[in-house]
Amino acid sequence: MPTYLNFLGLILMVSQFYWGALGHKMSSCDGHCFAMIRPTLTHIKNNQQRWKDCFSAHQDIQNRSENLARYLVENDETNPRLEAMKLNRRCGVHTERQKDEIREKFIQLGSKYYFVERNHRANWFGALQFCRQMGAHLASPQNLKELVAIRKLLEKYRDHWLDINDLAQTDQYVSDTTGKRATFLLWSPNEPNKRHKDELCVSLRMKEYDQNMEVSNCNRRYQHFICETQLN
Repeated sequence: MPTYLNFLGLILMVSQFYWGALGHKMSSCDGHCFAMIRPTLTHIKNNQQRWKDCFSAHQDIQNRSENLARYLVENDETNPRLEAMKLNRRCGVHTERQKDEIREKFIQLGSKYYFVERNHRANWFGALQFCRQMGAHLASPQNLKELVAIRKLLEKYRDHWLDINDLAQTDQYVSDTTGKRATFLLWSPNEPNKRHKDELCVSLRMKEYDQNMEVSNCNRRYQHFICETQLN
């Protein structure tokens, strides 16, 4: 792939050079010479934007692949400890010690427990692991009532990670907790806008008059997060 990209870059440089230098070369090349090379130069010029678009698309795929690869490594199915944690979470199983810690550190809202990390900041992957180590997962509001309740726990002007992402497929937002398509999405105005191609993870924006969801760079380190769990 690097060879392909280098080739595209070379073509773009050559085309720009020829078109920029053509006026100076005409004095040493008659109209017949120009007529012979003109179709080639026109072809290069007409395809410059397409090549640039291809390069941009490749960068998008590469960024998405890197993020997805990182996600898969951190969710390695061959890791017995992680697999046990995931199984316990799916089945709602906690040890007695975990239950005591959750009751102590988490805030109960209805049937769910929430932990708001106010001191430690992390990227989306780090936040995911932090919650799992506590026997929980990143918050996954299922409806407006739950979202409103979560908002009341948070400080304004601090964005918080949720468990939603479209790492696998563009605009197909899934919950990391269930592995299924997210059933509740309440976007902030103009979201998801994808201003940057690596904005693949969802966070909860907490501005004065805007406290809904937005897409963010998954590798953005300095962001707070909310953990969620249930005790059965």
